Amino acid sequence: MSTDKSIEKPIICGDEINITNLIIALWRSKLLIGVVVFISICTAIIYVKTIPDLYKSETLLMPSTTGSISSSNSLLSQVSGLTGFGGLGAGSGADEVSVALAVLTSKTFIMNFIEQEGIGNILAAATGWNQEESTWIVESKLVQDYNDGKISLLKLAEKFIGSNLNINEDRKTRIIKVSITTFSPLASKSWLEKLVSELNNEMKSRAISDAQKSIQFLEQQIAKTQVSDMKQIFYKLIEDQVKSVMLANVREEYILKTIDAPIVPEEKSGPARIKIAFLICAFGFFVGCLIVISLGLYRSNNS
Repeated sequence: MSTDKSIEKPIICGDEINITNLIIALWRSKLLIGVVVFISICTAIIYVKTIPDLYKSETLLMPSTTGSISSSNSLLSQVSGLTGFGGLGAGSGADEVSVALAVLTSKTFIMNFIEQEGIGNILAAATGWNQEESTWIVESKLVQDYNDGKISLLKLAEKFIGSNLNINEDRKTRIIKVSITTFSPLASKSWLEKLVSELNNEMKSRAISDAQKSIQFLEQQIAKTQVSDMKQIFYKLIEDQVKSVMLANVREEYILKTIDAPIVPEEKSGPARIKIAFLICAFGFFVGCLIVISLGLYRSNNS
């Protein structure tokens, strides 16, 4: 009955929309709109209850200081043409941190991390976390797909970088915040600790390898030159590289030092259920209005 009244006056007059008639039509069809919104509310309640909780663990990091780089660079400035050879004078500590962050978000590094930790099946098939039993809720079909190679390690690495890992760096203070979000509060904390540790180990291995290559290069230069002053500089550079290797071997947090260690989160970080429910209800209201307008236009064209 109310729908018939809502279309007594045309919504469109000529090429223009009559706002007054549109408002009247919507008001007279408020029951229809209310029904659609009610259905949306019920849908939203059911949907948000099915979404698993998310937990985010965070850590604050800062660059570890390295003492041999500036010393080596000052010596290299005395020797024309050697900078950049054999890994000498490759960059500053800040550059090393930038490289480390790039490595952290690289697919190769994350793929190695997933494979090393054996979490590929979790990333591929986890749909939630059982708090009472502290176990993953997984979809068996996805586990089988992963075991059969239908879900590649590359896809999991991309998913991990895009959905689980987050990195924020303050350029002024050089403080770096790294976080991991998963369905499990225990996994979020554990994976984050292991990821930072693995990054430090990776950068340590690279630094040691570069230093050893530099030492070999400098030894070759010593054998080639007969100038005693040049030899003294080369010996000093070798000494610095040996110090770098020793420092790397004894320092656990080689490139990034932990300021605030990860903890098991007690409160969930998501999802934003109220926001999701509101958006679903708003969409329902929009659909209800669209139905009323469509009926009004259809009946106006047929009259």
